Amino acid sequence: MKSSGLIIRTVLFLLLVLPIWLIPSEAFSADRAFPKFYIEPTFTFLTRNLVEDAYTIHAPGPIPVDSTSPSVDSIRLLLKLGAEITQNIEMYGLIGGSNMHIDDLNFQSGVVPAYGGGIRLKMEPGFYPEERLSLFLDYHYLTYHAEEDGIAFNPINANTGRYVFLNPSPPFNPQPRNASEKITWQEHVLKVGVSGRHELLEPYGGIQFSFVDASHQVTYPPGGAGQPGGGQLNLDIDEDLFFGLFAGIHIYLDPKERQAIFVELHAIDEDSITLGYRMNF
Repeated sequence: MKSSGLIIRTVLFLLLVLPIWLIPSEAFSADRAFPKFYIEPTFTFLTRNLVEDAYTIHAPGPIPVDSTSPSVDSIRLLLKLGAEITQNIEMYGLIGGSNMHIDDLNFQSGVVPAYGGGIRLKMEPGFYPEERLSLFLDYHYLTYHAEEDGIAFNPINANTGRYVFLNPSPPFNPQPRNASEKITWQEHVLKVGVSGRHELLEPYGGIQFSFVDASHQVTYPPGGAGQPGGGQLNLDIDEDLFFGLFAGIHIYLDPKERQAIFVELHAIDEDSITLGYRMNF
């Protein structure tokens, strides 16, 4: 993932340094009345580092650490259903699916339902009327539940909150439990950005603040003789970094802005790339 992360950051930098404040105005969609509705299917590949207090072990191990920094890989297929209420206010919902892969916890889920929503506030500054320049503030929320059974797991010292996740490669002593895991993922993302316009191209970019509030639930059966009984752990997962950069570009397919394709990249808080298609009504 290091090479793909470097590519994402390089392209992101090139998009961010585009002189969008010099891009001429092309108000093609002025004839469409409000409210304006749209649909936007997207495909996202995302990697980000997390923080969770737990003990981990890697075969043939053990290699215990007091605080893990797992890395999550996720592929998302989302549909955005939105409405531009006025020239300055846009609201949208998100629905689709996402998977989750965390090597450090030996956790991998299939695609599960994901949903959320958001709001975007836009402003076109009057101090630069000859240009089509927009400033925007965008907030969205997304959540989903990922589960997996058959996880190799051992509680070591339940009184101190130290536990072990294992790669299931024998021999282990004591033998690992056949546990089940459930991760409830919740993210909040606030973007502050600027966009410009040149004919059928609309580049944009800015900064973002992203917060992860995820719960990690592990349910395990009783062990053998002399081992702790079964139980349930409730661990917390947080973001490693909350500040990031984003940049992208819309390419309109007709002068009336009825259709567009776009690409968006993120770096620092997460390495991600999103490909999408937008249809306005």
